[in-house]
Amino acid sequence: MISKPKNRVTVAQIAQHLQLGRSTVAHVLNGRAAELKIRPETERRVLEAARELGYRPNSSARAMSTGRFGSVGLIQPSNAIHLPTGMLMGMTRELSKHNLHLSVSEAPDDALSDTGFLPKIVREVSADGLLINMIGPIPAPFLETLRSLETPAIWINSKQPTDCVYPDDFSASRLLTEYLIGLGHRRITYLQTGPAPAAFRHYSEADRRAGYEAVMHEAGLEPASFAFEHEPILPGGAPPDGRLDWARGVLEAHQPTAVIAYGLNTALPTYHAALQRGLRVPHDLSLALFHSDIERISGVGFTTMCHLDWSLGEAAVAMLMDRMRDPETELPAHALPAWLYEGRTCAPPAHR
Repeated sequence: MISKPKNRVTVAQIAQHLQLGRSTVAHVLNGRAAELKIRPETERRVLEAARELGYRPNSSARAMSTGRFGSVGLIQPSNAIHLPTGMLMGMTRELSKHNLHLSVSEAPDDALSDTGFLPKIVREVSADGLLINMIGPIPAPFLETLRSLETPAIWINSKQPTDCVYPDDFSASRLLTEYLIGLGHRRITYLQTGPAPAAFRHYSEADRRAGYEAVMHEAGLEPASFAFEHEPILPGGAPPDGRLDWARGVLEAHQPTAVIAYGLNTALPTYHAALQRGLRVPHDLSLALFHSDIERISGVGFTTMCHLDWSLGEAAVAMLMDRMRDPETELPAHALPAWLYEGRTCAPPAHR
């Protein structure tokens, strides 16, 4: 056990204790070990000694010496917020590897068009970099201000030309459609809720439908895509939800042997509609959906195309670290692949 000094522990004391150079210790404590190619074993020894000796960094001194504050800002709009626990855990886990912490800032609707909003956030949270998690159209003033800032930024769960990490929903939809065709299905229907208000629209709505339709055309099959015509449930009240009647009508009119649902909010009504019609899942109707992970809440055991939220958070932070090391270079968009979980809701079609 290392005996702790009575006064505040300094970098020099840790360096002396480990018989390492002061600059090496400082670089590790400032989160620059990977950037400067310091050996992982040396990094581990420094961090362990700092923890046991009770080292507490002087944020002001570190900022003056390194030009960094040790903080990353996450910007989210006040509406259309989608921040799953897994994605947040992935961010914080990856940030901790670089001795960085996360500050979350809400962006009200009117602030997105205010050219002073972003500089204010960067200043208030002392952000070395930004993660931007926004759904829907991005106001031009927000984009212009972001480009004018010197603060590196990465978009998360948003499909942008550069500097972004997002699930590859188009490829995921292709894989899921090919999987059902491989089981022998030919009458495959795609269902999604919508149309959503502009602020709630996400690129995945178009990409999942496009992937399905592309594979159906390539296989010489006729696509059948349908969208529920009511708006999604919004805070503060919503019109009566008719998704169950809508799903039952689609099944009765088109009699598919397989359904691909945009998400759980479409899959569950379709599942119940099938039961009401006396259809057995998957014997009479195969049902698959997209989800951020294996869906366990309903207890149905849906076949699912999964994209893990935690990997999205980790990948966004890793890309931000690259951007912070080279702020002048834009990075290519990074689409994360999905994987197929074969649940209990898909099987070869039964002969009717």
